[in-house]
Amino acid sequence: MKKKLVIIAISAGISAGIYIAGYLICKSYFMWGSPMQSYTADWTTRHYYLYIWIVSILLAVFNYPATSLATTAGCFIGIVIGDTLGEFIRTIRLSNLDRLIAEGVSPGVIHELHIHYGVPIWLGTIVIAYVIGLNIDKKIRKNSKKEASKKEA
Repeated sequence: MKKKLVIIAISAGISAGIYIAGYLICKSYFMWGSPMQSYTADWTTRHYYLYIWIVSILLAVFNYPATSLATTAGCFIGIVIGDTLGEFIRTIRLSNLDRLIAEGVSPGVIHELHIHYGVPIWLGTIVIAYVIGLNIDKKIRKNSKKEASKKEA
């Protein structure tokens, strides 16, 4: 029981620490107007990561340490992937802007070309990380039960 509480405390502490450090780093270096501005980092910081940090800490508290850490990692990996891929998609879409304007496309279509898909990509990365972490926790539980039954026998 003591080992279980230690694992819970460590995973919750690691998740909380990573979120606090990530928030401070994003707020200091990646907000709009800073030298290394990032749309996705700026958006997620202004919206407090949609409070996903609470989910990560609760997962640790309810004894899902791998899911907690995977969700935490997915959050910050998702910011990088979302910003990079979102900007790439936006750049490709905007490369057709002159041709579309010449063809007389409606302003609504032109506006849609400017959309940055970093946040949906970020959320998708978190969902994928959550599923991976959940599968790891299930395997850990399954192996723990097997070891416990071997010790009893």
